[in-house]
Amino acid sequence: MSLIGILVAIIVVGVIIWGIYAILAVVPIPEPFKTIIWVIVVIIAVLTFVQIAGLYHFTSVPLR
Repeated sequence: MSLIGILVAIIVVGVIIWGIYAILAVVPIPEPFKTIIWVIVVIIAVLTFVQIAGLYHFTSVPLR
């Protein structure tokens, strides 16, 4: 993947994480559940970035 593609992937993942952060700030959720949601979001974001960057394919076909 090119440098521009990696930058676009970082921006997309960052906007998604920012959106989830903004929603969680508004919605009153108890603390243990917020932590669990953040862990899930970070894991999904890392796996998505790894898939987009072409470092690992979770399916038999890459996403290009």
